[in-house]
Amino acid sequence: MSSVPNSTERPMTIDEYSRLSDLGRPSELVQGRVVEMNVPAGSHGKYQSNIGRALGRYLDQHDVGHLTGEVGVITRRDPDSLRAPDVAFYSYSRLPPGELPHGYWQVSPELAFEVRSQYDRWVEIVAKVGEFLSAGVQVVAVLDPQERKLHVYSADRPTLILGEKDLFQIDEFLPDVLPGCFLAVHDFLK
Repeated sequence: MSSVPNSTERPMTIDEYSRLSDLGRPSELVQGRVVEMNVPAGSHGKYQSNIGRALGRYLDQHDVGHLTGEVGVITRRDPDSLRAPDVAFYSYSRLPPGELPHGYWQVSPELAFEVRSQYDRWVEIVAKVGEFLSAGVQVVAVLDPQERKLHVYSADRPTLILGEKDLFQIDEFLPDVLPGCFLAVHDFLK
């Protein structure tokens, strides 16, 4: 990740970030600084789609919220940070059904997924996970395709590491939000 210099010395706000012209690369706003990221390799997108498809099958049967891919989540204010999980779930209690608000949403998802790419360092991933949890995301799951593991983080439990033969029992973490939801880790890794 490389930081893009601001035209001013003060940290950039989310509003200012939203008005930037396209930088030509993915980016996030981290403590008021634009941070460019590598364009993910093809396999990253495949794993991201696998996660969305697996969770989407549950949501086809249980219409309880919105499934999104790479939308900005406000993780901090003053200085502002806006991070984008690869896949996220917002319950209708946080983001009601119907037409979605324009711009960046003022609420955090309950569940966020990240896919670790070959370029990602664990120290950066763990810092991003911490930001999501501090911002009100209840569960953050990081898929590590190289190790074929899913690391599950929440604010109230120790990290859970699941192998490709395990089930991610989301309903144990979010029983009132995603009841009866359990997903096979191997479905993410196909």
